[in-house]
Amino acid sequence: MRDFGRYRIVDPIGSGGMGAIYRARLVGPMGFEKWVAIKVIHPQSARDSGAARMFLDEMRVASRLQHTNVCSVLDFGVEAGELYLVMEYLDGVSLARVVDEAGRLPPELASRIVADAARGLHAAHELRDASGERLGVVHRDVSPQNIVIVRDGTVKVLDFGVAAARGRLSDTRSDQVKGKLAYMAPEHASKQPVDRRADVWALGVVLWEASVGERLFAADNDVQTLTRLVHEPIPRPSARVPSYPAMLETIVMRALERDPVERTPTAAALADELEKFLYGTGEPFGAVQVAGWLAEHVTIPAPVAADAPLAPRAPDRRWLESTSDAPAVEGTQTREERDATTAARTTRSSRRVRARLAAALLTLAVLGAALAAVAVVSRPPERRHTDPAAPAAPRSASPPPAAAAPARPVPSPPPDPAPPSSTSTSISARPEPHPRRARATGLLNLLAVPQAIVIERGHELGRTPVIEAQLPAGTHVLVLRPVEGDGPPVRVTVRIEPGRVTRRTVRLDDTR
Repeated sequence: MRDFGRYRIVDPIGSGGMGAIYRARLVGPMGFEKWVAIKVIHPQSARDSGAARMFLDEMRVASRLQHTNVCSVLDFGVEAGELYLVMEYLDGVSLARVVDEAGRLPPELASRIVADAARGLHAAHELRDASGERLGVVHRDVSPQNIVIVRDGTVKVLDFGVAAARGRLSDTRSDQVKGKLAYMAPEHASKQPVDRRADVWALGVVLWEASVGERLFAADNDVQTLTRLVHEPIPRPSARVPSYPAMLETIVMRALERDPVERTPTAAALADELEKFLYGTGEPFGAVQVAGWLAEHVTIPAPVAADAPLAPRAPDRRWLESTSDAPAVEGTQTREERDATTAARTTRSSRRVRARLAAALLTLAVLGAALAAVAVVSRPPERRHTDPAAPAAPRSASPPPAAAAPARPVPSPPPDPAPPSSTSTSISARPEPHPRRARATGLLNLLAVPQAIVIERGHELGRTPVIEAQLPAGTHVLVLRPVEGDGPPVRVTVRIEPGRVTRRTVRLDDTR
């Protein structure tokens, strides 16, 4: 059983060309547990800077999304040089599996699933940065495989791995077509710029197929699929299912307009139209009805057992000792042994407290003595508060008499201190330091594979495959020291521009 930080792998869920997904548990103190899904990029994919950046793009987009109909991203990290993404665990099935098992779905069921998915996609399309500017997110891979129906009937959109967005790390050149061809909008397949309407088209294809029970554009090869997608007339659902609702057919065909100008403009507008269709049926059809239909027609894997065994792990003694009211840890100790252990912990804690108190008192004593010595050696002359605009008064040969105290006799004033020599200056008489001007900084985003330690002027910035560091504007020489192997360090020069993000990709194997 393998760990990724705090997450303990239980079993695999699936695997693809770039990575694998595992079911895991987040295990905390005092019996805290939470099921999660972990997406791990394969080591060979991590060595490909493009694949690694796509993985990071998915993390940056999905981690900002908080919507009921989007699979939430909970955490991100690097473990032994492997990038991993932690997502909420979805106890359900994909829409692709539902259609494979059940065939043609009832129009109301297909409409509810697509309407909910459209709500989640609209939240992604409306995602904004800290300044309030829209990021221009387009999923680009909407398909039945990336729409999951949870056991309770909730619909979730997932996998933003190829999503387009402003500020992506990976290459978004127009000659690269990403996504499943059978669900691509014509402008996307033609390598034209895409916007949110490309996802609306994909939802239209998903709705057509789910409610008709057939594939719309898929063929034996990509050439035939592309021909159907771009040139051949799109069949109306009623041509395959005579009883197909006319209102739903109008909604589907508008979402499948090849001209984006004529297409349903937003995912929210598509969801609104489908809600009107569902309302017109006169029967409720929400998550409860979806869950009931799934339970009757689809084989859903058994739910995750809350008490599934895990390999034993030693309790976190440091946490237990630092918590005064922590409950006793069950074990094989007798009562006398537990009492002895508690007494030993109390003794150790008391000793630590006394030692820290003594050290603090000693430090204060030394500091007080040092300050007193400084005050005696370099006592400054009395400073007068005068109007800066008034002319300076002539200095008296002797200090003015001290003010008499009403209740006790006034002692003779002390003699004037010796004037400071040319080589010494009173501490309190030093001029106020001129405030330093803040130096402009910029953000460095460095991706380097294999894993390396990044050092700048003797200071460790972090470990790759990816780091982000705020650096002063100017030229910096970075030293990349490989973590594995005995290869020599690699020097990389980067130029940091003020207020901007500087991105660099380094292949250590290519620089040796």
